[in-house]
Amino acid sequence: MNHLQDIQLEAYDKLCQVGPQRWSRAHFPLVRYNYLTSNNVESVNACTVVYRKLPMIKLAETYHAMVQDWYYKRRKLAENMTYESTDWATNRVQKMMKSAKWVVCGVSDHQYQVYDGRYNRQVDFHTGTCQCRKWQLFGLPCGHVIAVTKYLGLIDRL
Repeated sequence: MNHLQDIQLEAYDKLCQVGPQRWSRAHFPLVRYNYLTSNNVESVNACTVVYRKLPMIKLAETYHAMVQDWYYKRRKLAENMTYESTDWATNRVQKMMKSAKWVVCGVSDHQYQVYDGRYNRQVDFHTGTCQCRKWQLFGLPCGHVIAVTKYLGLIDRL
């Protein structure tokens, strides 16, 4: 930010005015599931490029049918899922379970200190936070959270 202030004061002022929660994933208060942009419109445009010259009503019907089909397919996939989370998320967490062999120390009933070989990070189950912020940013438990759940014998709840 200091460099931006030196080279483009107007942009720096604008970013400070709106606040970092508007332009920085690390300060965004909600889970973004690692999506940095919302390219939904671009995706729809790419799928419907051949239909753009249709009359407006036909184009709207095409969009409706396309979105309806997407939701139908996703619903069918969700019905066949083994876990509450997606297969992708489940596989990612299971891979991390195998590698999370870090040192865990209890701080209180809901707070734990985890040493990952490099840093000490605090996990707080009461607030649903980890000091590394990956749990909050991605919506999936980070290695520190997985290490604590292993330590507590709650690994089957992930």
